[in-house]
Amino acid sequence: MTRSGLPELVRAPSRVPLVMLVVANLVSTVGGAMSLVALPWFAFSITRDPALTGVVAACEFTAVVVASACAGWFIQRLGARGTRVLSDVVSGVAVLAVPALFELGALPFGLLLALVAVNGFLRTPAVAASYLLLAGAAERGGTTTGAVSGPYLASLALAGAIGAPVAGAAIAAAGAPLVLVGDAVTFLVSALLVRGFLPRFEPEDTQERPPTVAGALRVIGRSPVLRLMLAGSLVLGLLSSAWATVIAPVYGTEVLRSPAALGFVLTAQSVGSILGAWSSARVERRLSRRRLAPLAVVTAVVPMFLALGTAAPLGVLLPVAFVFGTAGGVYGTMFVNVEYATVPRHQQGHVFGVVTALGQTSSAVGPLLAGVVVGTASLRVFSAAAIVAGLVTAAALLLAAPRRGPRGRRTT
Repeated sequence: MTRSGLPELVRAPSRVPLVMLVVANLVSTVGGAMSLVALPWFAFSITRDPALTGVVAACEFTAVVVASACAGWFIQRLGARGTRVLSDVVSGVAVLAVPALFELGALPFGLLLALVAVNGFLRTPAVAASYLLLAGAAERGGTTTGAVSGPYLASLALAGAIGAPVAGAAIAAAGAPLVLVGDAVTFLVSALLVRGFLPRFEPEDTQERPPTVAGALRVIGRSPVLRLMLAGSLVLGLLSSAWATVIAPVYGTEVLRSPAALGFVLTAQSVGSILGAWSSARVERRLSRRRLAPLAVVTAVVPMFLALGTAAPLGVLLPVAFVFGTAGGVYGTMFVNVEYATVPRHQQGHVFGVVTALGQTSSAVGPLLAGVVVGTASLRVFSAAAIVAGLVTAAALLLAAPRRGPRGRRTT
């Protein structure tokens, strides 16, 4: 028997599970990106109240954070494949129930919140389970997570970039309820692909007690590299969400004076993210992780927020946004590879879940912080603070990373 519990006889290398996992994630990620646009739009269309629409978004976010405490529990009891299938099926049913109940006149606001919360709650275990499935599919395909994580994350970035504009166009053409029906179909298709083509890749479970958030945080805390890489990821997530949700519309209105120009900038950033994730493995082979991590943070933060703080024109912001996305893609992929390398396999599910929730929290704090600082002070002040945060994070990554002497011993 092998580590994943499969007999050696059936362990001939096969790329089919890996390909099917990527396809399933492309489908579900497009659907998830469409839901992020369609659900708030639908909520506003039926309430005509921005405050209630905000409550819907907050409800989904709260469910994602709460689910971080349950990711390991789901994976421990249902396995990675079972958790992913359950998530896709229930998410599909919850999303489909929204327009169906609305058409029947049986969708009070409280029930809408409950359905949105169910959809958000299962997202975190699904993300954690997908990373475990990726590790198992890579092993079955005769390759490593380091070799496939970059293309995998690049495909997710591409799907996310496609989903939002497709949702906008579809809402304009057919309305939010029909778009939600399409979203539900993508989740159900994903569940069928995972259930039909992926074997049960399960890590050895050596835990006597159910996994907890505190246990996952202890795993993170025991690894200086993982702890520092997580801090860098949270800083980049906070600044990226602040830019995308608050600063971008302000900048597009007051500086670029063109929604189309802003769209080009955001597209350049998305293309950079895809390229950065895809090429991360090649970059890591040329630069040590100790140098690459701080370099990626500096390259992402400093040019971007220097350009924003000085009201740079479109010709400057386009390449800078591309670099911002590329460096962020490289760092994100490198962080995932660090998680695979430093977290024991039987604890990866819960650690990935907690890290996902922390990332969601950081992405929620970013817009709030940017709104306060830009509203009460200026974009220049926020940009200066962002540059300082990026430099401090990069310095911590560079100075605190262990060095090795000529005989392989750590030196200070």
